[in-house]
Amino acid sequence: MISIGFIVGQILTFISYLIFWISRFIKNKHKILLWDNISRVFAIISFIFLGTYDGIKNTLYVILRNVLGQFTNKKKKKYKLSALFIMFILLVLIYSFDFNGISTICVAICGLFNLYGVIMCNEQGIRLWGMIGSIFYMGFMIFTGNIVGFLCEIICFFVMLASYIKYKKGVNTNE
Repeated sequence: MISIGFIVGQILTFISYLIFWISRFIKNKHKILLWDNISRVFAIISFIFLGTYDGIKNTLYVILRNVLGQFTNKKKKKYKLSALFIMFILLVLIYSFDFNGISTICVAICGLFNLYGVIMCNEQGIRLWGMIGSIFYMGFMIFTGNIVGFLCEIICFFVMLASYIKYKKGVNTNE
């Protein structure tokens, strides 16, 4: 029998993805990351209802990563490299102390790709590296039983692809 918590979790997952999809069509990196963080709040609540604690941990990490991405947006490359290194170490620590098998591996790999895109690249880098990370996040959704999340992640991949094509600007790491 499907519980009310499961249904609520699926609905909140969809709302989270809807906000995320909209964010990828925003031109400005700062606003993309701001709206991404708003979507992550819905994701955290959905993970609570679904009992997916790897998802909560990862989402809190993503919010911190996005804030650093906003802060380092117009900074010199040395600041970006420092932020990248710190967040990489944090990612390794988070998943080393709470390893839950293949779902943890999927989330961590996704996190690595997205970390690089958010910290080191422009808007197009967020979209490009996000598409690659999305493939691994689909695996996480499968292994945690989040059906709506898996379907939304497939759409997410194509939304990022469409927004990448729409803006036709190359990935730039020297902003």
